[in-house]
Amino acid sequence: MHDYSQLLENLSAHSDWEGMKVLLHMLDIDSKDECPVIDDDWATQPTSRLGTKEYMSRSVIGAAHDNRDHPYHASPADDLFSCFFVALWAAIYRKDGSLEIPEGIVVFREDLARSTDSRTAVASDVANPVKLEVDMYGTFLVSCQHFLEEWYTKLWRLLADRRNLLDNDPSENGSTERLCSFYERRLRDITPPILKARFVKQSVKQSIDSESKRELLDEDDVDIASKFSWVSRRYFNAEKDLLSACRDDFGVAKHYYSAIVHHKDGIPATNHFFLQSVTFWNVLEAREDPSREPTPEYRTLRQHVCGFCGRSLVHAKSDRELFMAIAHAMLGYWNMLRKGFQHRDISIGNVLLSEDSKTKRSLSKALNELVSDLKESDTRKARLEKITTLLQPLDTDDKCRGFVIDGDLAVHLQKYFAFKAASQLGTAEFMSEGLIDAANERVPYLQYPGDDLYSYFFVALWAAVYHKHDMVGTPSGLRLYREYLTQGTSRSNVARNVARHRELEVDRYGSFLVSCQPFLKEWSEKLDLLDSAWMKLLQSDPSQDSLEEHFCSLYERGLVEYLEIFMKVYGSA
Repeated sequence: MHDYSQLLENLSAHSDWEGMKVLLHMLDIDSKDECPVIDDDWATQPTSRLGTKEYMSRSVIGAAHDNRDHPYHASPADDLFSCFFVALWAAIYRKDGSLEIPEGIVVFREDLARSTDSRTAVASDVANPVKLEVDMYGTFLVSCQHFLEEWYTKLWRLLADRRNLLDNDPSENGSTERLCSFYERRLRDITPPILKARFVKQSVKQSIDSESKRELLDEDDVDIASKFSWVSRRYFNAEKDLLSACRDDFGVAKHYYSAIVHHKDGIPATNHFFLQSVTFWNVLEAREDPSREPTPEYRTLRQHVCGFCGRSLVHAKSDRELFMAIAHAMLGYWNMLRKGFQHRDISIGNVLLSEDSKTKRSLSKALNELVSDLKESDTRKARLEKITTLLQPLDTDDKCRGFVIDGDLAVHLQKYFAFKAASQLGTAEFMSEGLIDAANERVPYLQYPGDDLYSYFFVALWAAVYHKHDMVGTPSGLRLYREYLTQGTSRSNVARNVARHRELEVDRYGSFLVSCQPFLKEWSEKLDLLDSAWMKLLQSDPSQDSLEEHFCSLYERGLVEYLEIFMKVYGSA
């Protein structure tokens, strides 16, 4: 038999297998191979080797690799080995929604897909009397180990008995009866001893702490935003961790709780029903097929409940209100950065403007706490004191109108620095030129806060160009800029034209963009200088230990320069 769905159906008649079925059905087993009749298969010389390659027994794979026409009769023992590898695969690829995949599980997954020898090594490591460590391999695989260990031992004995059977009576006569009788007898011998462990099906409940619920219910007048998103395993807890760390900081939406969305029967809502198998094991092909579809990405539905609603920056009533809202959002980014997170997806949809000021945690208090812990000689102390000085005349302490949202692609800096070649992330229309070039050339690139500062610039440019002005019709130059902003190289031309010294004409570009030009022009120059300073810093001190310090220092310099431009252009409150 080579159809594992049919095999499971046959095994379901044995009550002792009910527990094992729960484990096996954690995978989507949907074999399209037909189950051959044993008599027909036995009569074929050599016997064809059918089955799903990831789960074939070592004997079947060895026969498939053998160029000689040596017959191999795939028996129920081979399918029992396949059942074992199905269980092993399910235990290692189990989708449990944990914070991150344990290091040992990552290695096992790679080895399962590498080769026959590496897959056998995984089986030997798991089916070993030495107990696996939970920290390295997770609780689920560790809980399955005793079962798999005893089963694996029994299977090798079964295979030896099967060889003896064929050696003693190699004739084809009565092969079906002999194999079925042997299979049923050995199945009874194998299953009872190793199925003493109870596999209990448990429903997963949403875990929302009572304090978050009570806080939400106790507030009389609060704007609530409930966000649902399909998150990948790599960034499964990115937004939750970011929002939880910043909680109600200035420039960040207040976080109440995050939860995994479940079906009514308690099963997490995922997109796995619409995708193909998680992995294709290329064990029998000599090389990878370039035409093969890429591995699909499995995602889970998560909900985040936050306060502090807003609208797009294109609705700003004045250029001053636009740049003040961006300043508040940049301060929110600073709060994220000082708590060890980098946002990496600043865009026009992720920076919002609140109609009314909202009371948030005091900025001056946070700044004073940081300054008090620094020595006089520390250059960061001077920067933080400068930020405090600049914020005082702007009446910006705990009254916030602009904020940054959506931390789907956020990363904890300590984990981010561990990757030698970090991925380039963001929304294309707002990515820095350095990020876009690296993505196009497919070269490693360390995304730093300066890239997000460039993203803030392109957010401001977008809001100015797409501003909901009161004019009848759209000026010709503005209409052309709107078209260019959605195109890669043309977007750079818009930025250069706005940031050049020649003043834009109101008739061609509208009054709002013209009023924003002085600020955008000076800001663009500062960002270019900041980027040059970053490149020099990387060359002089590229050590990983200094990166987080460099990230903070460069961003705080950019924040100081932005606030200085604001004071220069608009003055105090």
